Amino acid sequence: MTTSISGSPRIRRIAGTMSIATVVLAILLAAAGVYVAVDMTALYEAIRSLGLADPASPLAPGLHAIAVGLGLPPLGLILWSLWNAFWLFRAYGAGEIVSLEIGRRIRRLGITLVAFPLVTTVTNLLTSIVVSWDNPDGQRMMSLSISSEAVIMAITGAILIMVGWSMVEAARIADENRQFV
Repeated sequence: MTTSISGSPRIRRIAGTMSIATVVLAILLAAAGVYVAVDMTALYEAIRSLGLADPASPLAPGLHAIAVGLGLPPLGLILWSLWNAFWLFRAYGAGEIVSLEIGRRIRRLGITLVAFPLVTTVTNLLTSIVVSWDNPDGQRMMSLSISSEAVIMAITGAILIMVGWSMVEAARIADENRQFV
């Protein structure tokens, strides 16, 4: 079941712009991920941006690979969110406003927003262990932090899950009503 609004050029124009923006952002983030994976200085800068200390010496190739690998789950969640946002913006640009698939996509975005703080907390903890693995005794580190932004993100995600769930139910009810007529 789909409900469209053919007479809303403003929503279509904004949605079209946003769908392009999600593609550009996804490409830039994927390129940044590759850059951080191959450039040791960029990797150390990314580690510092997480609030983690630099390793005492350059990372061994195996530890470097693990540190890079630990960055993949958060990047994957971001790219998954952008894919779902792209799909939503394309649907809105086509005039689709209420449908089962839109509700499902909104719910997926909510699930991703709930999962992201959990995944980044775990990957940051593991990254702190990996980058300090070869440090001398007393200089190894295990860092665990939970920010207020993470809590807000999880709450917002839970709200989106409920909105998506409600939209799926509304689309089903509208479809049932249409079949009775």
